[in-house]
Amino acid sequence: MGLAGLWDAPGRGGKPRYSEDDLEYLENCLFQEPQQTYNSKQLAKKLASERQVYLSADRLRRVLKERGKVINTRKTSNNHEV
Repeated sequence: MGLAGLWDAPGRGGKPRYSEDDLEYLENCLFQEPQQTYNSKQLAKKLASERQVYLSADRLRRVLKERGKVINTRKTSNNHEV
């Protein structure tokens, strides 16, 4: 392909492992169960068990943060926030 073969072809790279419906499902869970406090690990497990979508807790946290949803990930130790 010559010089043109050096450029990236469209469609390369990893595809998302989740859909918009999966993220909306999690948002609905967060709003419908306000008494339940979820962290990113619990949400990742819920997504895996109920929707068969496997994302790491870190990746899920980043995706939700980009969408404007914040998950509390702070831990307390000796009355100090980390």
